Parts: sequence; C-alpha cells; structure tokens
Amino acid sequence: MAEFRRAILQSGPIESFALQTVQEFIEPQKQTKLVQDENQLLENMLRTLLQELVSSSAQSTEEIMLYGKSIDEGEDSQGQIPRLLDVVLYLCEREHVEGGMIFQLLEDLTEMSTMRNCKDIFGYIESKQDILGKQELFARGKLVMLRTCNQLLRRLSKANDVVFCGRILMFLAHFFPLSERSAVNIKGVFNTSNETKYEKEPPAAISLDFNFYKTMWSLQEYFCDPSLTLSPIKWQKFSSSLMVTIYLCIK
Repeated sequence: MAEFRRAILQSGPIESFALQTVQEFIEPQKQTKLVQDENQLLENMLRTLLQELVSSSAQSTEEIMLYGKSIDEGEDSQGQIPRLLDVVLYLCEREHVEGGMIFQLLEDLTEMSTMRNCKDIFGYIESKQDILGKQELFARGKLVMLRTCNQLLRRLSKANDVVFCGRILMFLAHFFPLSERSAVNIKGVFNTSNETKYEKEPPAAISLDFNFYKTMWSLQEYFCDPSLTLSPIKWQKFSSSLMVTIYLCIK
C-alpha cells in the first residue's frame, strides 16, 4: 500500500510511474498485465487505501475530492483521491489491470461519501465519461456503473435534488447505448395503473383552449400503455392528437 501512497503524491504524468508502482507492489508473473489473483490482490489493497483516504478526509473536514491538494502547485494540482482514481483509470485503460477495477472504486467512493461530496465525485465521473465508455472498460463495468447511479438516485430527494437527479439521468442516457438490454422493456410490461388525471369538462371562469388541453393530456393514455396503439383506430387517434400537440407547441 505504501507504494501507491507515494505514487499519488508524485507530480508529473501518470504514465511515468503507474505501471512501475503496480510492479513494485505485486511483482507480477507477467511484465505488463496482471493475472486474476494479482488483480484481486491489487483491488483489495486499493479499496482499503481508498477507505483510509476517505476516513482521513472526514477527520480533516476537507471535501473528499480536494483532500491532500497542494496549494503550492496551484490550480493544476489534484487531491489524493482523484489522483488515485486517475492512476487506476490509466492502468485500466491500458489493460495493465482488470477493466472493472475503476468502476468498483467509484462505487465504493460514492457509498462512503455524503451527498454533498457525491456531487463532486459525480463531476469526476462525468469528466471521464469518454474513457469510461470505451468498449474494453464499458463491458467490464457497465453494471457496476448502473448500480452506482441507481443507488445515488435512491438517496436523492426528487423534490430537492432535481438538478443532480437530472445530471445522473443525462449521464446514463449518454453512457448506455439505446440497444443496451437494461434500458429496453424486453417483456413489454407497462405500469398501466399510473393514470394521469385531468379535467374532462371545461372548468368555469378559466380562459383556456380546452380542446387543446384535452388533446394534449389524452396522449398520456397511450404513453401509459403503448400497446393501445396496436389498434388501427387508436393509432389514428394517437397520431392525430400527437401531431396537433406538436404543431401548437412549436407554432
């Protein structure tokens, strides 16, 4: 563990010391790529180190992603935790270590952090989206990332944390392809009990285009149960109502 503690305090490009640090810690059988047992040993050590850094950050009252940041190095300096994550991400991207390791560390980090710190952690995730989304990493860590985001959403208040919830949902929409199995309603099961209630008769003393109001909100019936559109009559009604709504909204 001491090797990585020293590594995250080093300045300069990560590629100049990352692999060497792993080799010093494990002395791997292969020169540049760890075997399964070595990967597990390294992951266990990194998770322990991350836990210790989070604990030290809490005791110092510093924000997690800024803990250990050197003021002398100016704006370009990093906290110890993002530096550690960058080292692991580099190793995963170059396939020196198992690709899912970075995702596991990110999940651990969010679980150990307050929601205030999670916003900064998620900012880090967003900044690394292109790298995390590379096929060799995505295939190994997509389920962990999905679980991490869902856990964050469960911890958030839908009323008070609307912006953060939106950031997470936007990230998921960009991170996962449309064909991703977890995003597809394979069984075609719909929550038909989620009925949208709206006025069926024009309210008194309120000036509005009630025909448009009724047309727009009637679309919810089809969004709630898309199987209704399989009927030619229902499809015709849905498509005409949708066209009217779109036309009047962009007019």
